Amino acid sequence: MMDAAIYYRSLSQELDALKGRVRYLIEDHHWLTDGEWKESVLRAVLRRHLPATVGVGRGFIVGPRGPSTQIDVLLYDASYPTVISSSLHPMQCERLLT
Repeated sequence: MMDAAIYYRSLSQELDALKGRVRYLIEDHHWLTDGEWKESVLRAVLRRHLPATVGVGRGFIVGPRGPSTQIDVLLYDASYPTVISSSLHPMQCERLLT
């Protein structure tokens, strides 16, 4: 039988190990790059563990009042078409998962 606690602990250890990789190389010389790396690690782990119907990316929400500021980790319904397919995803509000 699977031990869920051990499984989730190993995921936590994986995130801990990966999150510091850029910091170890550049120390505190460029916080933006360090933050972008950590966000990309989290998005990659989410992609591996969420069903294919859930898209994972970063982007903007386009609503009646215009676009939002950039959202670093965005979960959305992947069954809807993507407005622009790139590393940044502008999307309509109804695609968001709440």
